[in-house]
Amino acid sequence: MADPYQNNVYHQGGGDSYGSYGEGGGHDGYGYQADYPTQEEDAASDATEGHDEEDQMYEGEYQGIPHPDEVKAAQRAARRDTPGLTVFLSMMVGAFLWGGLADKVGRRRCLIVALAINCVFAFLSAFAQGYGFFLFFRVLSGVGIGGTVPIVYSYFSEFLQMDKRGEHLSWLCMFWMIGGIYASFTAWGIIPRYGWGFSMGTEFQFHSWRVFVLVAALPAISSLVGLTFMPESPRFLLETAEHDEAWMILKQVHDTNWRAKGQPEKVFT
Repeated sequence: MADPYQNNVYHQGGGDSYGSYGEGGGHDGYGYQADYPTQEEDAASDATEGHDEEDQMYEGEYQGIPHPDEVKAAQRAARRDTPGLTVFLSMMVGAFLWGGLADKVGRRRCLIVALAINCVFAFLSAFAQGYGFFLFFRVLSGVGIGGTVPIVYSYFSEFLQMDKRGEHLSWLCMFWMIGGIYASFTAWGIIPRYGWGFSMGTEFQFHSWRVFVLVAALPAISSLVGLTFMPESPRFLLETAEHDEAWMILKQVHDTNWRAKGQPEKVFT
């Protein structure tokens, strides 16, 4: 009885690179290349085709371990946010400091000093070359900003009559948002233009973001100049028993208002 598996035996020809199925390698057999890759090699090549090492999943992701690239990106973001954070912290300190001094030495005087501190150190921060010096100057600038915010509301409201106080304080609050819009638009218009800078060797670099810091300080500089022409709060002068000076300031306010209304003949009593 013939072996049923006899015809399935693979026969390799002597000098032929192809073998055949069947007896004697006849024409009825199927050609087969001897060096064709095995099934395991073929499956491995299909599995890795179109993939590289960068596309493989980070093995620490299953353990909740962040990728090193994500850690570096977070550190860079924290470094960018540090100057803004330090300014707000120093503003909080400056608000407590200058608020108490304004009740002792006067609203106008404290406003002038706080604005001057803000302007001077904002100017220096634009030229600081080291990151530590930049943060130091921004902290001191924030102390000045923190002094102007609470004092200006007291100073302004003490010149207003009762029935107009809420309305005009609302107008004053609106300038905080106007300042934010001003800072945003100036940053958008200046910082992307890297050609707005120069360098003096490798020691001094002045790039476009430094120009933005200077431009952002312009409102504080203009406020400082305008405040030098303003009088002290008459309420503060009355509380400190400086009645004659307070009376003269109130008379000046009275005459200015009635002159603007077209009745300069009104007499202050």
